[in-house]
Amino acid sequence: MIVVFLLFFVPLNAYAYLDLGTAGYLAQIALATLAGAFFALKVFWSRIRYFFHKTFRGKKGSKNIVVKNVIETKKESDEDNMERNKRFL
Repeated sequence: MIVVFLLFFVPLNAYAYLDLGTAGYLAQIALATLAGAFFALKVFWSRIRYFFHKTFRGKKGSKNIVVKNVIETKKESDEDNMERNKRFL
């Protein structure tokens, strides 16, 4: 099946060229990918940090100060969202 795919869909000689706009388009795709990745990190940073601190923390009984800060920040943001939602009800 792979041989059939290669015979029909992979040309031996491609009579084509890459035009000057192609490099700009590829650069635009790369920059958009980086911007999207940084935005996703910004949005989900507290969850990512909480996950890794929860996964790699030391003893079972001890809580890391960073985990406490993440939980407090999450509670504060939830309270802020509830206050904002009350205005619209």
